[in-house]
Amino acid sequence: MRIDVYPTIQDLEKEKLSGADCVVIDVLRMTSTAVNALYSGARRIKLAGDERVARELSLSENALLGGERGGVRLPGFAFGNSPLEYTREKVKGRDIVMTTTNGARAAEAAIGAKSVRLCSFINVRAVAESLKASDHIIILCAGTHDKFSLDDCLCAGALCAYLNADEANDLAVGMRLLFEAYKDDIPLVLRQTKHYRYLESIGFTDDLAFSLRINTHSCVPMMDEDGWFS
Repeated sequence: MRIDVYPTIQDLEKEKLSGADCVVIDVLRMTSTAVNALYSGARRIKLAGDERVARELSLSENALLGGERGGVRLPGFAFGNSPLEYTREKVKGRDIVMTTTNGARAAEAAIGAKSVRLCSFINVRAVAESLKASDHIIILCAGTHDKFSLDDCLCAGALCAYLNADEANDLAVGMRLLFEAYKDDIPLVLRQTKHYRYLESIGFTDDLAFSLRINTHSCVPMMDEDGWFS
């Protein structure tokens, strides 16, 4: 097994996707939100990087609309990008279309891979278990505004630790070592980062606590041939 971790969408070598299983990570908060929505009973989720496309899809598919820009819920949307909003009472049996600043674009960039999964700290072990037979895994970190984001890459390191691959690129090795050094206090590390502090400043402290728990969910969202995750 080989693992390649890419820190942003811009760094992705797209020509390598076709032979690889791709894992998209956007810990704060899209992948945490999508995992929890499906865990709470949502039927399936479509991710759209463009707000206009998301609004049109929600109408044509009779789907709930969720998403944000700058961390804040968009006007007219049923949900923002908070995992805590997607409760069983609100989403059970429903389709959801989501658009987010970073993660939705990363999911679109992964199209063309042999398979596409969504991963966060809350389901990282389950994702690793689903990839045990893979020969080549590409871990695509969403980043923040196309720049390195430690939360995503540290989660990539956690996935690398669970997979224990024979071969990995340097970022995979480095992030695995960092995760193993700080796995008992992930919030301590990430509390110092820009993205964490921004979300904290706009009132999403509970989201941060939720998203940085490890292995609380068994759900592994996988993309089907029509681009829906279930």
